[in-house]
Amino acid sequence: FLLVLLFRFASGIIVINGIIEKELRKIFGIPTQKIIVRPNGIDMNMFVSPPSQEDARKKLGIDGDMSMVLYVGKLYQWKGLDTALQAASLLGRNNVFYFVGGTAEELMRALGINTLPASVHCVGHHSFMEIPMWLAAADILLVLGTKRNEYSYLHTSPMKCFEYMASKRPIVASATPANREIVDNPEALLYEPDNPHDLAEKINYAVSHKDEMKARANRAFTKVQNFSWDKRGNRISEFIMEHI
Repeated sequence: FLLVLLFRFASGIIVINGIIEKELRKIFGIPTQKIIVRPNGIDMNMFVSPPSQEDARKKLGIDGDMSMVLYVGKLYQWKGLDTALQAASLLGRNNVFYFVGGTAEELMRALGINTLPASVHCVGHHSFMEIPMWLAAADILLVLGTKRNEYSYLHTSPMKCFEYMASKRPIVASATPANREIVDNPEALLYEPDNPHDLAEKINYAVSHKDEMKARANRAFTKVQNFSWDKRGNRISEFIMEHI
């Protein structure tokens, strides 16, 4: 009842993805003109002069010959981290997984496990300004997502995804509805959510089809130009002025 009152008396409503918009309109009968979808965004200035992969690996102390799969973000269980670890086990040492955003202890605690695959490296928390360097060092950037959590599956707008797109590095992403609002097959290689075998296959495919993945990464870079914080802010400001 309180939500009904809230949405009825709101002059305008801003949501981060189209799935939320459709649900709100269906449940609360909100008119189309009263609601706007503006996903999260990115500061493109951070990616104006990215380092080469070779330079990034040297500065980070990462072996230049390894195939590196990178995940950046908080190590929460609801993100589908277990699927990534299972895929790492299937791939063995052919691909090394790096997790930026938490320690090995935090990852094991989140998943309720005692050991990690030998190919998994957690490098802890790093400054936001260091993230472009990590992205540049990677061969594959990983966007997770799980059917087992409604928020993960439907209601997110992951900022890491925009950063990945701006880095011009190949993306392998969980094919959740929320993720596909940002990247889809033209820009990324999608794997079935919660299917570690499919994720492992897609990583192998991405590593062995570099030209195709470079083309996808370039399309992602072009697309992300529409998601700057400036453009988002300007459109929201216009929306607010229209509804005052």
